[in-house]
Amino acid sequence: MKLFHKIYMQVFLGMTVLAVGILLLLYSAMLRQSLSDTKNYGIKAFKNNISSLREYVQREANGQVEKVVAEAVLIRAFSDIFRDQGVLWRAEKEVRNTSPYEFDQRLLKAMYSEAGQCEIWVSAPQNVGGKKILIFFQQNIPIGMDEYSLAVYQDVTDITLRSRKILMQGIGFCAMILGIVGIIIYRQIRRLLLPLYELKCAATRIAQGDYNNCVIFSEKNEIGELTACFQQMTIQIREHIEAVTARNRQQKQLLGSLAHEMRTPLTAVLANADMLLTLRLSPDEQNKALVFIIDEAKRMTHLSEKLLMLSGLCEPNDSPLELRELTIQTILDRITVLSACQLQEKKLHLETCCVPIDLKKELDTDFMISLLLNLVDNACKASETGGRIFIAASAGQIVVEDFGKGIPSEELHRVTEAFYMVDKSRSRKEGGAGLGLALCQQIVQLHGWKLRIESTEGQGTRIVILW
Repeated sequence: MKLFHKIYMQVFLGMTVLAVGILLLLYSAMLRQSLSDTKNYGIKAFKNNISSLREYVQREANGQVEKVVAEAVLIRAFSDIFRDQGVLWRAEKEVRNTSPYEFDQRLLKAMYSEAGQCEIWVSAPQNVGGKKILIFFQQNIPIGMDEYSLAVYQDVTDITLRSRKILMQGIGFCAMILGIVGIIIYRQIRRLLLPLYELKCAATRIAQGDYNNCVIFSEKNEIGELTACFQQMTIQIREHIEAVTARNRQQKQLLGSLAHEMRTPLTAVLANADMLLTLRLSPDEQNKALVFIIDEAKRMTHLSEKLLMLSGLCEPNDSPLELRELTIQTILDRITVLSACQLQEKKLHLETCCVPIDLKKELDTDFMISLLLNLVDNACKASETGGRIFIAASAGQIVVEDFGKGIPSEELHRVTEAFYMVDKSRSRKEGGAGLGLALCQQIVQLHGWKLRIESTEGQGTRIVILW
């Protein structure tokens, strides 16, 4: 059984028990009060009738000597006053019974004695012949020259029937009220528990992976507090999932960046190592090749550490930048050497220009080399065999320009997104991962520079770094 039905059934059952209890209590109190009023009225009438009987007998039997005559007067007076409701005894002998019932005098006397000090004994309602009656009894009543016992009954059947009728009417009225109140309570409980149902639905959606649902309940009660806690929990879960997703994306991007950035230096290292193995070089040439291999290995080590920082997988207070003032022409010469193998594959020609020749900038060497290598790598992929790539540096900017396929204008704004590739088939065939320009954008932003991409499809691409 659902919580809603349990609460509703318990509340409705409690109200029903309470209503029935109050109704029975009122019925019992009303019946007792009616019987009490009837008893009091009966006692008063009983006393008045006895007084009337005495006066009548004394008046009518005054001067009558014969006992028979006096008794006849008493019987006539008794019949006139008590009509068909009384029984008269003298000693153990029944003098007159005008009622339709037979009374046991000995039993009445015993009950009278048990009642203690009372002038008139009144019985509880008795079931006699399908009716309920009260019996009023008094003994040792002096009338004339003798003492008599007197019993009178009073029919209270109407009182009990009226009380039962009122009880049944009350039950019907209570049933109607309970029905109306039950409907109201049903709606109220349903309204109160509606936030719980919404929380259940929200929890189901969260279990299915939807962390963007929102449950709003403005009332300041326990359910409102629960809803607020649930909403806070949902936000925390969403933030945690987003953080985990972002970290996974960063890790994926890091792996892609490492593979992307290591390819060109490794190609140069392999070329020099192969040259050492296959060619007979002079000691100076051998030493130069070995120094190149060592320098590139160190640069790849530093670059991997900086990529780790750049990907956000290190301590937030760590800065990946190691700024030093360097001559830009030196950087351009290094780019020419590192990209030589790739350029030779497509017979491309790289031209560099720095004005002034001794131009210096404060930058991170590894990141700057990585930035320019990525731009040259993209230019090589976009250029046709025998094409030309141009790098020009000045005080305000550095430009990398090719005259290859270019980028469609509708895709120009997305080329700096991680893992986005304009020509996916060509990029995958050439080992691309869609991370080059995304990494370039990060490096440029890290230095506080700006990156601008200008391209015309079929004519080439011009990338400007404003520093």
